[in-house]
Amino acid sequence: RNYNLQWNFTRNLKMNFTAQTFAIVDELKKWGISDTYKNEEGKEYNNATPEVQKAYMLESLKKFGRPQNYNHNIDLSYNLPLRNIPFLKWMKINAKYRASYDWMGTPPFQEKEYGNIIKNQQTRSVNARLDFEKLYKSVKYLKKIDKGFGKKKKKKSKSKRRTKSRSKTSKKKGKKNKDREPSAFEKIVLRPLLAIRDVKLTYKEDLGSTVPGYTRRVEYLGTTDNFTAPGWEYVAGIPSSSDSAFGVWLNDAASNGWIVTNKFFNSQFFLKRKQNFNAKIKLEPINNLKIDIEFKKSYTKDNSREFKNVGSGTPDFRSFSTMNRGMFEVTYFAMNTLFTKDYETLFNQFSNYRKVISDRQYASRNPNEPLKVHPDHPEYAYGYGPQSQDVLIPSFLAAYTGIDPQKVSLNIYDEIGQIDYLPRPNWRADFNLNRFSFLKDIFSSFKITNGYRSTLKVASFQTDLNFVNNPEAIDDNEKNYYSEYIIPSMVLDERFEPVIGIDVKTKSDLSFRIDYKKSRMLLLSQKSLQQTRSEEFVFNFGYVVKNVYIPFLTKKPKKKKRGSKTNPIDNLSKTGGRRSKRSKNNLRDLKISVDFSIRDNEVKEYLFDSGIKGKPTHGNYRISLAPTMEYNITDNFSLQADFSYDKTVPYVNNSYPTTNYRGTITAK
Repeated sequence: RNYNLQWNFTRNLKMNFTAQTFAIVDELKKWGISDTYKNEEGKEYNNATPEVQKAYMLESLKKFGRPQNYNHNIDLSYNLPLRNIPFLKWMKINAKYRASYDWMGTPPFQEKEYGNIIKNQQTRSVNARLDFEKLYKSVKYLKKIDKGFGKKKKKKSKSKRRTKSRSKTSKKKGKKNKDREPSAFEKIVLRPLLAIRDVKLTYKEDLGSTVPGYTRRVEYLGTTDNFTAPGWEYVAGIPSSSDSAFGVWLNDAASNGWIVTNKFFNSQFFLKRKQNFNAKIKLEPINNLKIDIEFKKSYTKDNSREFKNVGSGTPDFRSFSTMNRGMFEVTYFAMNTLFTKDYETLFNQFSNYRKVISDRQYASRNPNEPLKVHPDHPEYAYGYGPQSQDVLIPSFLAAYTGIDPQKVSLNIYDEIGQIDYLPRPNWRADFNLNRFSFLKDIFSSFKITNGYRSTLKVASFQTDLNFVNNPEAIDDNEKNYYSEYIIPSMVLDERFEPVIGIDVKTKSDLSFRIDYKKSRMLLLSQKSLQQTRSEEFVFNFGYVVKNVYIPFLTKKPKKKKRGSKTNPIDNLSKTGGRRSKRSKNNLRDLKISVDFSIRDNEVKEYLFDSGIKGKPTHGNYRISLAPTMEYNITDNFSLQADFSYDKTVPYVNNSYPTTNYRGTITAK
């Protein structure tokens, strides 16, 4: 059975409800080789005459069958009516809410022991766009400021100016002031204030839960027991807001008899949460400089547990093996230390910061107690030794982002999980210089670029069960407190793509491109820090030589006769684009390109408290040069000559330096 309801409350508020029920009409059947008839629950019917079987089927049909699966979805969307407000037409804000509820039935003969399964899911999102360009165009004065310095109008003749001046005297002074052109000073001062061109914001949050062992069936809109089970909030797609709230809901459900009392029931209960935030801002401080700024965040956290009856007489429900798992990835900022050359000093600073963080962690845990010394490491506080995860992560972030260790966050994963956490900006800037009038006659394109991208990522984290069992317990090996979450690794990936890039093409078919790129990736684990750094310089040059004469490939061009006004060399007739009969020379263009690059790539591993410097595990220093020439003899046949030089010097001792030369001539 399918149901659908669409209701537009207003032009901007709309709702759509869909529901689907799959039911089975039960009959009395023989099970296996037995001659005894049984119903779907396994109950025997000894006198199952045809009339009894028919009556049983009709009774099930009157109830519209036994539900096996049920699902409904609720969609709500609302657009803020900003277009009806003249000074807010440049803004668009939309909110969406989607909720789903699923009930999945278990075979009736197992329903008492294992129950049914219910799920709910909620997705809520907000999208906003602020089109500032539209705002600037709606105000005449700002529109003129935004245009900048346009082309100057041509001077008119004296007679025309006289006639114009006579007609202008009849106009009012107020209109003159209204249409006044902003001065150069106003444009210079006010144009940078109109730098924001466009803003796009998207926030999306997914919440959901899965509850097995549910003892009730569905009646109306997925509920039963006079609409009380499992509750209006649950069928409306509103799961518990936190792990503790989910535990409270499960206890209430168990007290209401909604969860099976089977002691051997071991299915997992789940609560899921996912956040996605994305913001893009377009800036244009001056007319030819465009900057795109981006903020991104993705955070996932799933809670799982066993929830079952452990009582012998009266039901006693408890949660077991409560586990949180998740991941996060956010745009980050660590440029303060990206350009440092002294990597050993930076790592030593990271190591020294651990002592500061250790004291802060102990003071945060025991605010009213004096500092207690670690039994194995006297320089560290009790429970927070040099290998403690709660010490390593804040120290790592403080050292490699240039933050004061007294101010860095002590719990980054919970901080990122908050709704109000704002990711750090990444950007890309393009500056087009060929639009300037004094460069248009020389360059067909002239662009300078800069781009920065940095992310902080934890691929997985999960609850430490030792912490759950006893948050005050101490690890016997390291003499540290157990961390709330186990984080196998944390990655800080930072790239300038490029630090600066120059791409130029002249109108004489000469082009060159210069890129300087720099990147690093830091992989923090429990025992070591792995640093991958890369630095690259790329130079590309290209030039097209027109009408090249090659003696053994092309005919010698004829000399121009005296008094001749036409050029017989490579001259096309005006009709049909065909070569004229008088032009028998076949001169072509010679394309020359040169690619040159220097790349320095090194992977180092730093071991904590080892007393030795970082050891290279991979990487090399590489220089390559590749000039190429190509000449088209005909439209379908060309010759290409290229040469390449490649030298590689490894950073590890088990590899050898290599130098490769290669030259080819290709006919194609």
